[in-house]
Amino acid sequence: MQTHLLKNRQFLSYLAAVFVNAFNDNAFKLIVSLFVLRGVTSADENTFRVAVTSGIFIAPFLLFSSWAGALSDRFSKRTVFVVMQAYGVFAMLLAASAYHLDSLPVVLAALCWAGAQSAFYSPAKYAILPDCLPSSQLSKANGYLEATTFVAIVLGTAYGGISLNLLDGDPTLASLSCAVFAFFGWGLSFSIWKT
Repeated sequence: MQTHLLKNRQFLSYLAAVFVNAFNDNAFKLIVSLFVLRGVTSADENTFRVAVTSGIFIAPFLLFSSWAGALSDRFSKRTVFVVMQAYGVFAMLLAASAYHLDSLPVVLAALCWAGAQSAFYSPAKYAILPDCLPSSQLSKANGYLEATTFVAIVLGTAYGGISLNLLDGDPTLASLSCAVFAFFGWGLSFSIWKT
């Protein structure tokens, strides 16, 4: 008898860890974008800075995706999942330090690091499901995964702006709050399936 997916502790830990990672990525991207736009008065410069910020986050996906897939094939997908969650904590702490030092280059380096973390994390995130669930549950599991990711994107983006508003525009504290979420997601990742 198959256990219903939402009664499977390992699957719930997996969904929660995925939620936290997507939530943080989107909160962090918004916090960085708002930081980069400080003091900008021209629409052209605004557009340029947003494009550069987006490009810095997306570039690691273009550069590293094939290596990330190979890494997930070579090593345990759970190990890759756990290690990449830890890298997410580091990215948020690096960003908080960069904001504290008011260093735009280090903020952008942290954003690039977060993009690389997500690029290496994504293949393991998707490929672990067929290793750990029967084929009859894969479509439903993917549905839950996509719904969870979508909700996390919406809430994370909202949180990025709300956290800055509640913290008087302090990106250091906003990034530290993201680091706390990332640490929680890292802890959850230890409860997923061993592959």
